Amino acid sequence: MSQETRAKSLGHSTQMNEGTYKKRANTKTTIDLLTHSTKEAIPLGSAIGVLKQLGSDGKSIKLLAAIYGITPDEVMELLAE
Repeated sequence: MSQETRAKSLGHSTQMNEGTYKKRANTKTTIDLLTHSTKEAIPLGSAIGVLKQLGSDGKSIKLLAAIYGITPDEVMELLAE
């Protein structure tokens, strides 16, 4: 997340955000962020929704299946829901 976005979401300026929160960063927080983050760019359900909007073909179904580690048949079932 950019500093500008973070500051705006918290309701302050970038300078206030940097002065207040940046100095609070610590090693534990950094490690927690790295070890507890998801490896998926977006949740599978969201990816299925995008595929429904864009239209699907054999290639896109196989690609989505490979990215999420599921079978093309499972992708087809999710598309049918």
